[in-house]
Amino acid sequence: MNRERPSWIYGADDPAEELASETAEDNLEYLFSVQLAILEYFADHGEDRESFFAWVRSELLDPEAGRATELTHDQFAYWFARRFWDVSPLESNDFQARPLPPPRRGQPCPCGSGQLFESCCESFAPDLGFTEHLMWPALAQSRSKEFWIEASRSHRMPALGINNVGRYFQDEAWWEALIDLVEPCLSPTRRTDYELLESVHLLCNAYDAVDDTPQREEELLERLARDPDARIRGSVKERLASCLHDRGRRDDAWNLIASVERDTPGEATTAFIELTMLTSEHRFEDAAALAAKRLETVARNPNVDEDALELIRRFRDDPKRGRDDYYRLSLAAPVNELLDVIDDQRRRPRPTLRWRRLQNTEDDEALRGAHEAIVDTKARSLRRRWRRLSGMTSPFSTDLFSGSELDAWLEEDEWLPWLDGNPRAFDDLVVLDDILRLLVWMRPDDESDDRWTMWLLGRSASALARSWPKRKPGRTPWVLENNRPALRLLWQYIERLRAYEDDQTERFERLYLRLNPNDNHGVRTSLVNRLLSVGRDADALAITDGYPEDLHAEIAYGRVLALFRLGRRDEAADALREAVRYLPLVLTYLLRDLVDKPPIDESHVAVGGEDQAWVYREDMREVWVETDGMRPWLEAQSQDQGSG
Repeated sequence: MNRERPSWIYGADDPAEELASETAEDNLEYLFSVQLAILEYFADHGEDRESFFAWVRSELLDPEAGRATELTHDQFAYWFARRFWDVSPLESNDFQARPLPPPRRGQPCPCGSGQLFESCCESFAPDLGFTEHLMWPALAQSRSKEFWIEASRSHRMPALGINNVGRYFQDEAWWEALIDLVEPCLSPTRRTDYELLESVHLLCNAYDAVDDTPQREEELLERLARDPDARIRGSVKERLASCLHDRGRRDDAWNLIASVERDTPGEATTAFIELTMLTSEHRFEDAAALAAKRLETVARNPNVDEDALELIRRFRDDPKRGRDDYYRLSLAAPVNELLDVIDDQRRRPRPTLRWRRLQNTEDDEALRGAHEAIVDTKARSLRRRWRRLSGMTSPFSTDLFSGSELDAWLEEDEWLPWLDGNPRAFDDLVVLDDILRLLVWMRPDDESDDRWTMWLLGRSASALARSWPKRKPGRTPWVLENNRPALRLLWQYIERLRAYEDDQTERFERLYLRLNPNDNHGVRTSLVNRLLSVGRDADALAITDGYPEDLHAEIAYGRVLALFRLGRRDEAADALREAVRYLPLVLTYLLRDLVDKPPIDESHVAVGGEDQAWVYREDMREVWVETDGMRPWLEAQSQDQGSG
């Protein structure tokens, strides 16, 4: 069990640090160890108050404890024990504390001295502001997953406990356990406690992390969006609108967020969701106009602070920068420090890349015309130093992450200052690739085009384009390890350009295919689909010519469509026979007017499977149907080939 993992990695405050700031006289490590010792005592010896106080006095505290306070050891031990007793959730009390009544003047001092309280310990017993939530992070770690899940199912835990244990499960990425913990508390047969709203979002995070459960998240949010409590409805509708928008259901998302604005006008959180949705659609002029409008209504809300208003003003004045500044609010301090370091390098000239032709002594077809990136001595030295400090390693094959990202963030104080002091490291594509992966790892489901991500990607892509002249012979195949950072960065740049239909997309797609014709990232598939969608059939056919016997539906069936639209019907029929031979379900799905969506694994599709056929149909059936004469021709070909 990792008890030292900093919770800022997951966007939460560190509870032990909060406790340290409350007490001031002890350090974080000591306080956390005291919490664990107390909780272990309760688990092993029971929750009798008198026995606990005696244990603190005789075993937990050093005999010299309290000397600096001018109290006797027994007096100090009493108040020390009482601080923790009053805020310790007790299993025998359904994990709620049993605080002692506050001492009063004129009564005997509870420390047992026999004196009146005001003559004894009154000056030592102020209201320290301790609350139960300060004990829960340690309590969450002191018991097993199975223990907490059973406690939740038996409804013995308060909302505060569910929230804290759920946050701990999230920190550990125990997604299935988190689902088992929270779902019983949010059953349709139970009234939803407003204090569990944090756990609603934790449960949604768990659903997001489990690939096959998007429907469960939507069902939960849609049910809670009808909750009688307006506070729950508003928060849930905002989350649901963001989810629907991320999944491409933009009209539904906008209708939902409009209902939130009608129910509770002038809320800053609603305005920020609207503005981020607009900027994610690249509707920057609309975002600026809406920000000006919302600024007037939000300013009339007495509960809104000046920082929120200032951020809306930034959306109004520069929507892109407003979006980026809003994004930074959700990030931990080390991530923001890295973004500041990147900002400091934005004026740095683009690096010049150099390549050397590989000596293909064995006439390997995969290495014919191959070039490999040259790394000069200074850059190689900086790269080695960066890798030693950060601990970053390269991903396997076409994976995006290597598994070293978390450990690198845990040691950010080792490499962040060095990176800030070595700007030349930003000229090395391995370092750029590592930095980008560190940023993307913090939010892997978000293909963001924030200015830091796009600067890193644009810097590497433009350097690659400039260093490889358009007519230069040869290529930079993926099989060579030194070429992978450049190709991986170029692919990620293309993915973001595609998402926003940028005019430069095709330029960089063709650059990738020229450098790495083997196309390990499947760049050709989306390019062929887009060319066919805009009627550039000859260009699409030229791409497919380079990939005979390709088992991507986009290539095999894209070739059929291109040949048909170019009037080459016999060749189209031959190409269709070849495509149906390996991918028969694609033709079946194209011919059907209605198709049920099969189970989809977002990480891959099965060649020849229903998922591959369904994805291609979703992307391209409209293009096929709108092609004159295509439907009857396909039906005739299907009958001729016996595949109907």
